[in-house]
Amino acid sequence: MSISLTINSQVCLLLTARFSQRDSTKVLSPTEWGTLCRSMGGAENLDCLLEGRAEAVLRDHVLKEELLQQVLSLLGRGVGLAMASEKWLRSGVWILGAGDPEYPRGLRDLPPERSPPVLFGYGSVEMLEQSAVLIDQRACRADTADLAAAVDAMRGSAVGLLDMRYSREVIRSCLNIGGQVLGVTYKDLVSYGSVAELRQAIMNGSMTIVSSRPPGQNDQRPAVYEETIVYGLSDMALTEQLIRNYNPQESLRDVPPTEQLDFDF
Repeated sequence: MSISLTINSQVCLLLTARFSQRDSTKVLSPTEWGTLCRSMGGAENLDCLLEGRAEAVLRDHVLKEELLQQVLSLLGRGVGLAMASEKWLRSGVWILGAGDPEYPRGLRDLPPERSPPVLFGYGSVEMLEQSAVLIDQRACRADTADLAAAVDAMRGSAVGLLDMRYSREVIRSCLNIGGQVLGVTYKDLVSYGSVAELRQAIMNGSMTIVSSRPPGQNDQRPAVYEETIVYGLSDMALTEQLIRNYNPQESLRDVPPTEQLDFDF
């Protein structure tokens, strides 16, 4: 993938992303983002807002005045975007706007307020469209090594939250046997991508890490999109096939706490 920003990703970033830890800009909320996308006929139609006649376009689509003015104000952050995106792209992160062709189909089909306006990632973009088994709390019945072997035998990848201990253990087990994984995080993408073993997996094409949050920021707010990303990137038929291999009567373990970077590498 080219290390540059498409027009669509630029628009999505301007409207929904804070560009640094100190940036307190009031970006669009998921509800406001959904309203704008519906008014414009989809995120793929937002590119025209950077063509120099944004106000006329927005008025043609009958937005409420308060939202219209907020959008115009956010579109004026071009200098901040240029500085932030240069740093992100230089670190090896790729960026997808919700209207970009590579944006995953499983997320594109969701209502716009439920799907992330922007995806940041390390690794192969193409892996986002591969068949992936969802690692969620239903899978906690299984031994992590056994589950990793079962996913590998199905010739699928595993997708789960890196911030959840159990799914992270499965991801690590998959990597240990040469499998492929999609790791989703609402913590710092850069920190995860710099862990030696994960970085090696990214470099050899066996792992992609994805987040809806800008790299390098320690955001303490609750996650909004990450569980949706996990589900949107998963193949539910493949997941159900795997789950049926484990005893449905066995009670689930307690859901483990969210943590980051406690790998014993």
